[in-house]
Amino acid sequence: MTVKLLPQIRLSVTVIFLLAFIAGCGGGPEFHVVSGKVIFAKDKSPAQFGSIEFRSETEPHHIARGKIGKDGTFALKTKQRNGAYEGWHTVVIIQASGNTRGPSVKHNHGLDIAKKYLDHRDTELRVNVTEETASELTIEVDDEKPRR
Repeated sequence: MTVKLLPQIRLSVTVIFLLAFIAGCGGGPEFHVVSGKVIFAKDKSPAQFGSIEFRSETEPHHIARGKIGKDGTFALKTKQRNGAYEGWHTVVIIQASGNTRGPSVKHNHGLDIAKKYLDHRDTELRVNVTEETASELTIEVDDEKPRR
């Protein structure tokens, strides 16, 4: 059985499908370029190395990452796109400091970040990414107390 549509009906069906497609593609959270600085609460000195990760609280598969520079600055990327999705995120900071060249080499990388910021389930760091807060964030962290 073949159904023939009148030209007006064909046009209406096409418009409906086109509008549905556009509505489906335009939805979703906003995206913002995110940058900032990680500093220590103790003395306001910058974290000098490591990586930072923002995980969306509503969409946990949306993860933005960035490297922390010597001056504490970072810029986030989500996959190949600069920035992060809008909304609340948990924040973790990962540092790997070790001496692979033997005991005679000394590192001058500033304070180490407390281990409590290593896991999204444990971190107390939360950031709300919005158009207003996305650039020049300042994230204050505690340092890891030296062992005695």
